[in-house]
Amino acid sequence: HTGGHARGVMPRGAAAAGDLDWRRSPRLEETLFQLFQLHDLNGNGWLEEDELVQLNSKVALLHRGQDVDLVAVREKYKTFFREKLNAKGLPVPYSVFRRYMLRTLDLVDPDMCTQEMIVEQFCSEAALTRSIFFDAPVNNNSKLIADISALLGIPSGFNCNRSPVGSCFFAGC
Repeated sequence: HTGGHARGVMPRGAAAAGDLDWRRSPRLEETLFQLFQLHDLNGNGWLEEDELVQLNSKVALLHRGQDVDLVAVREKYKTFFREKLNAKGLPVPYSVFRRYMLRTLDLVDPDMCTQEMIVEQFCSEAALTRSIFFDAPVNNNSKLIADISALLGIPSGFNCNRSPVGSCFFAGC
């Protein structure tokens, strides 16, 4: 895919593309875009099925530890992506992600402040997960990674980026 966007810069017309309600708060719009960027693991401006599966699998691992059924989690998010974002499993732009999120947030709670808090929590969870599994060098022997690995029972030297596990998104963990 070409024509991605620079990190931290909302794509031109993103707030209007597929807009469900033009009265959304600037804070909600910014936070939704941040959540999209956190899921866009390769930074190409598209949310790919595997990115969603990878991130959410890692979130599930953090929530449930080594007893999590990662095959089931991976299948859950693959199905989710195809049912909610793109039936063929093709990458989606921010506008599709935004439309889904706004519809879901409206069903959960119509209060704008509550929606902002929900998305902020998702961002915090995704950012923490990325910092542990994706952004930090996996084999750098840092105390944080060692402590978390020991807590979860992950073998020393385990490389999450080569794991057959998978990704994550808007998890109901």
